[in-house]
Amino acid sequence: MRLLHGMWLRGDLRLGFFARAFPLVLAALVLGGCGSMNITSDGADSALMLKGYDPVAYFTSGTPTRGRPDVKAEHNGVTYRFATDDNRRTFAASPDRYVPQFGGFCANGMVYAIPLGGEPENFKIIGGKLYLREQDSILCYDVKSAP
Repeated sequence: MRLLHGMWLRGDLRLGFFARAFPLVLAALVLGGCGSMNITSDGADSALMLKGYDPVAYFTSGTPTRGRPDVKAEHNGVTYRFATDDNRRTFAASPDRYVPQFGGFCANGMVYAIPLGGEPENFKIIGGKLYLREQDSILCYDVKSAP
């Protein structure tokens, strides 16, 4: 029985090359779009974390604060911007304390292994760690389970 050009159905299921290759192509496309960091590009910074917001300011002022393009530091291959030189020095002394959890992806999505883009304006600090959310209406998993 002929189904499509080059595809036959006989006693055993024999499909053409494209039908066998489809799952591999699909997996490559899906995994190729996944990254380990939620980064953006802005000007000379091709791997910018937190869309340019200052990671230290979340802890010191309690609000998202835009960093300046001329005050920045690199950590684990991504660039962080800072509002002040003091914040940059604080970050350089202990960067793991200030980097967002889950690579900056939405904490709620990561619970289900879905890397949703976390927004720097929607955040929560829990146990001294910075968690981002995709939307303000979505509660982080950690917020629900925090004591």
